[in-house]
Parts: sequence; structure tokens; C-alpha cells
Amino acid sequence: MARYVWSDGMGRVSLTMTMTQARSCSGPGQQIDNARALVLELGLQISEMDETKIRAVLREYGFDEESLNDSDNLARLIWIAACDIKEAPARFTV
Repeated sequence: MARYVWSDGMGRVSLTMTMTQARSCSGPGQQIDNARALVLELGLQISEMDETKIRAVLREYGFDEESLNDSDNLARLIWIAACDIKEAPARFTV
């Protein structure tokens, strides 16, 4: 199964997932619960991510400080990565 590697524009954080994983949380409507489930599935890969870097990336995507919280930041990052991978898979192919 193909794997896709997403990284923010500055290369501070990166995520690897399959298209099935990307599709699981990148459809229309509210996807936060699906993204939270993917946080658990990607566990080890994201356990070492620096929260400061995650917050910086999310701010660049338009999240303000009031909306950022440690419990949902990873899910938001995964949602962004999944949407990018689903929309332009060739850009993120390994």
C-alpha cells in the first residue's frame, strides 16, 4: 500500500500515512473525531512531535491562540495533512 509523507512548508513537522488513513478524516463536514482516531493510529510517529512547532504550523493555517489547545492540536495537524494528501497525492508520494 502506498504511503504519503506530508510536511509543513518549513519542514518542522512531518507525517506519514496511507491514502485510506488520509480519506478517513478529510471528507466533507466535521472531521475532528475521525482525526482524533487517527492520532491514536499514528501514535508512535507523533508522540515525539514538538508542541511548539505544531502550534506554529497551526497558526500559519489560520488558527488563533484562543482556538489552540494541546488536546486537539495533533488532530488538527492530521486533518490538514490528510486533506493535503487527498487533494494532491502525487506531491506527497514517497
